[in-house]
Amino acid sequence: MRVILLGRKPVACEALRYLISTGAEVVAVSTPAKTESDPYPERLVDVAETFGIPVVQDQQLYDCLEGNQTSSSLRLGDVDMVISLLHQKRIRRPLIELGRIGCINFHPAPLPEYRGWGTYNLAILENVNRWGAAAHFVDENFDTGPLIRVHYFNVDASKETALSLQMRTQPVLLALFKEVVDMALRDDALPCVMQGDGRNITKKEIMAQRYITPDDSPEMAERKVRAFWYPPNPGAQVEVAGKHYTVIDQAIFDEITPLVCRQKWRQPTDSASTTRSIGG
Repeated sequence: MRVILLGRKPVACEALRYLISTGAEVVAVSTPAKTESDPYPERLVDVAETFGIPVVQDQQLYDCLEGNQTSSSLRLGDVDMVISLLHQKRIRRPLIELGRIGCINFHPAPLPEYRGWGTYNLAILENVNRWGAAAHFVDENFDTGPLIRVHYFNVDASKETALSLQMRTQPVLLALFKEVVDMALRDDALPCVMQGDGRNITKKEIMAQRYITPDDSPEMAERKVRAFWYPPNPGAQVEVAGKHYTVIDQAIFDEITPLVCRQKWRQPTDSASTTRSIGG
């Protein structure tokens, strides 16, 4: 099976390893370049390079498919699946139509209830008791194509941050990825169920809820703190004299304190720094 993988974050690294382990041929990987900042210790670009897989930007794929670019390393014929796993850009034709099986996106939230951006934030703001991950065929809109599978799991959003909910969702997302890939490898017909009505969440809508205001109850302020705790992104904020400051609560403070205290202390390297013994 010939696959193109578009993705990022550690879960995409594990997905690539799984594809290789099944004997699938990954003809190209599209992911942020090494020059782009990334907080994660392992990057898809590095894993792809260890397997000798061409790493490209998505525009290079479109250029190649449209005949506007020739590349000796890209062979985009007879592709079976185009897979998107936390890819941040809208996928367009002809890439949508390239795969024999289809173009499939793995979305870290249940569909059709939570389409779009900032789904972890919204889950906590809405205090959900169930969360999930979804696989769906890609159409020309965000997260609206026919569903293949949705995996749910129970969650107590009152005890989660956006970061912790992401960490709980990633293994579910990876298991769903493996399930769909295995079905494709067996040539099983993938389910294709129209989503129907749902909700599409925009970045603007989510970010407008990030600010703690004097009208917020203590419970809502605490919920916003957890909903937007997702380093290295800015957290819930308050405005003072035109400046914005990120707010954390005691639980988050207790969580990060051991990480800070384990940092190694080093002598200043500034040549202007000196050490003087009193009375020496």
